[in-house]
Amino acid sequence: MKPSTNIRSVDRVSATKAARRWDMLAAERLRQISTGIDTSHSHVLLPSILGSLPPSRHILDLGCGIGTLSAAVAERAVNVVAIDPSEKNIAIANSNFSRPNIKYLIGKLEEIAGAYTDHFDAIVSNMTLMDIIDLDETLQAVRRVAYDGARFLATMTHPCFWPRYMRYEGEPWFDYRNEIYVEAPFKVAAETSSVRTIHVHRPLEAYFVTMSRNDFADIHLTELYGEGAFPFPRFILIQATVG
Repeated sequence: MKPSTNIRSVDRVSATKAARRWDMLAAERLRQISTGIDTSHSHVLLPSILGSLPPSRHILDLGCGIGTLSAAVAERAVNVVAIDPSEKNIAIANSNFSRPNIKYLIGKLEEIAGAYTDHFDAIVSNMTLMDIIDLDETLQAVRRVAYDGARFLATMTHPCFWPRYMRYEGEPWFDYRNEIYVEAPFKVAAETSSVRTIHVHRPLEAYFVTMSRNDFADIHLTELYGEGAFPFPRFILIQATVG
């Protein structure tokens, strides 16, 4: 497959800088999701999490974006805390997906976990893990706010096949075995945005190793194919027990 010329590797960036890109995309994400353009979001990713979520009272939505998953899980929980570093994402979430039992927070989980007194029996995360700059630090924070035995469910891009789908697998800077910061136009199946976001390519092994190091157990992976003509799975669902 011919490499893309519109995607490049970049030096490690701060979480704050990465979040500013999502600020730029927030209104576009609302349009894509509310109009049904992002079919993977509504037909693949959210149903995968919701269909696997056990009965839970207190749920944390890690990297909640504009709040669509938060609103969905709030229908089956006593309370939901939803956190995202993008101020514009949280503003849209409060305006469009507010519920009496949802508390939206701006920031990083690792910034508040030490002082947070509530704990969660489920942690959900939709398409966030590959956007986290310091995965180890974030999973440490998840462990601090999770009850022992809490369930963790996360969707993310498939690190084996996403580089092929986005057509940077053949770039000279790409090596599957390495952690690589990738700047690319944000893409859903139906359209490609002019906004460029940054995600982190990590080999699949890195997720398992980092999760195991932070007391995540019974790690299970499901490959998700999404919609469209791409013949390989574009996403994965990771399920685990915390503690």
